[in-house]
Amino acid sequence: MKESNQFRFLLKRVGLIAAVALGLGSASPPLLANNAGAFLGGMIAAKVLTNMDERTQAEQYQAAAAMQQSQASYQSPGAPSVEERIHTLDQLRANGSISQSEYESRRKAILDSI
Repeated sequence: MKESNQFRFLLKRVGLIAAVALGLGSASPPLLANNAGAFLGGMIAAKVLTNMDERTQAEQYQAAAAMQQSQASYQSPGAPSVEERIHTLDQLRANGSISQSEYESRRKAILDSI
């Protein structure tokens, strides 16, 4: 349902962009000579469509990241607790299995998952 609404919204935006591009292409000769209007309209339409595509991809990436984070924060009954994970991390750092920077980044990731 949501994708259907997004698709309709994009179609409306593309229609608007096409109308603007055609309007620029059909400008009177003193305003835009030698088909410069069609060229400019095409350039504007291409830029807007590219921006829309990049924005859509960014929104999809953010949605996927949020979904992944919410799934990661769900803890199954057999998974170790936060305290156990940090304790294991402390042991790995103490015996030299991981560096201080790895320890800090992983500790931050564990705490962020709460």
